[in-house]
Amino acid sequence: KISPPLRLRFRSVQEIGLPRIIHHPSDVVVRVGSPATLSCRAEGNPKPTIQWLRNGQPLDTDKMDAQSQPVVLPEGSLFFFSVIPGRKSQSHEAVYACVARNSAGVATSRNASLHIAALREEFRVQPSDVEVAVGEVAVMNCSPPVGHPEPNVTWRKDGILINSSNENYTELNGKLIIAPAQKNDSGVYSCIASNTVGVRESRAARLSILEDVSVQLGASAQFFCEADGDPMPSVEWSREKAPLPNGRYLINPDHSLQIHYVTAQDTGRYTCTAENKLGVSVASAQLLVEGKNHAICIPLTFMASRHPCSLFCCLSVCSCSRLCHSLIILKALRCCIALSCRPSQTGQLKGFLSLAFTHMWDL
Repeated sequence: KISPPLRLRFRSVQEIGLPRIIHHPSDVVVRVGSPATLSCRAEGNPKPTIQWLRNGQPLDTDKMDAQSQPVVLPEGSLFFFSVIPGRKSQSHEAVYACVARNSAGVATSRNASLHIAALREEFRVQPSDVEVAVGEVAVMNCSPPVGHPEPNVTWRKDGILINSSNENYTELNGKLIIAPAQKNDSGVYSCIASNTVGVRESRAARLSILEDVSVQLGASAQFFCEADGDPMPSVEWSREKAPLPNGRYLINPDHSLQIHYVTAQDTGRYTCTAENKLGVSVASAQLLVEGKNHAICIPLTFMASRHPCSLFCCLSVCSCSRLCHSLIILKALRCCIALSCRPSQTGQLKGFLSLAFTHMWDL
């Protein structure tokens, strides 16, 4: 009698029930004292048990304070009643992974980090005062405090949040870029850093927009330069590719620059440089001179006094012929040489005469 063939039955891997992680934990950032959960779920046959690793080592809750011990929930998640910082062995801040285990094998989840939210007080870079000319690019620098999660940066102008949809404003890596700068962009700016911990605000910085100065020939031009800092910066004025007009400029106590009796040769870019031991800030503006190149005549008035002479010089713009202008200059020069005036008066007159000679030959 022939026996039926022997049938062998093999269980598949799925039937054996190897553990499989079906819900991996993910990174979490929580404030100190807040609860937190690291999720983990697994399946298998028989049902796997869940254990947790902390920084690659089995989580040993016995080494933790009773109040700070996390618990493993029935489905396998790790729950913290109150997240705490502290020494490396006590702090909840670490890298975790869950391990599912049954008689068929072991499965390990992806790593997940638990971070304690933080936001320091000090800005890494504070914004500083900026001065640019109309149409130039203004950059307000800011680097927020160290924080976790990385703080979000926004800007305020004169206390009002800047509308991010404004095409003139671009926020890039904490910096505020204004292009092109317009006169109404002048104001006080501050950098705002925020995350789940709270909000930090930088010190205020002023943006000054310098407009190009346009004046008539022979008039006075004035450039303003606002400089502030701790320590108070020194301020210097300079002119691009040329010295400041000799004898005709004045730097006022408020750091503004005045140029008197403007000539066509005064056209150009003027720069204000503010400097202290912490850094340098530079701004510039263009001087434009309008009108024809008229001669400058010098009327002289002599008045009797107890001094050898009293000389009052006055510059005015007039349309003279070359002959008329030359006669006035020569007459004034002869008078100056003939009279025994005080040096300060003579020097003042010579300065004016030099200016007049310069323009006489421009006719």
